[in-house]
Amino acid sequence: MKAADIYNGLSLKDSELDCLLNALNGSILLENQHQCDSILNLLTKFNMLNLTQRHRIQRQQLSYALKFGSEDEIRDLIHIQEENISSQNDILNLALAYTQTGNYEKANSALDYVITSGQPYDTIRYLSISIPALEGTGCYKDALDKYKRFCHKQDSINLQKFEKQVKSIEEKHQIELKAQHYARENAKIIWRSIGGLYF
Repeated sequence: MKAADIYNGLSLKDSELDCLLNALNGSILLENQHQCDSILNLLTKFNMLNLTQRHRIQRQQLSYALKFGSEDEIRDLIHIQEENISSQNDILNLALAYTQTGNYEKANSALDYVITSGQPYDTIRYLSISIPALEGTGCYKDALDKYKRFCHKQDSINLQKFEKQVKSIEEKHQIELKAQHYARENAKIIWRSIGGLYF
């Protein structure tokens, strides 16, 4: 936000907009609705926007609605997102919007497109959206399979985080032991030097 203020002071509107959109994305991820509302209010003051900038704002508005909005607000933004797809994440947002508004068939079609496109995508997010989408169409066995995969992926990620934390703790412990060893060695040298002065 401070960077956006600086760019605003320098009248660098494109850079200010980029900063605000990045801040909005982060605030949505952190579920900070108050911050999101403030940023969205600032974004309404941008008049001269090109098509790409308008699309970026609209994508963030859908992300905001998916996190904090009502079903009607999401429904109002779906048609805009359908015409505004530029990444796999946009398709996943659209699938989530379909799921939250009860249009499970379209959600599953969007999710199928993510898989068949051959492009990289967020597996955890894909699985978390596909579970309710499959349940909504009565495909409970498939939903259970996706849920098992989701749990396995989450467990793997958590295990990696835990192992990294343990390794970090062990490394800190080794550093502390080395520091203690060097301190003892230095103390011995100092005492030997002092002892040499008296003998």
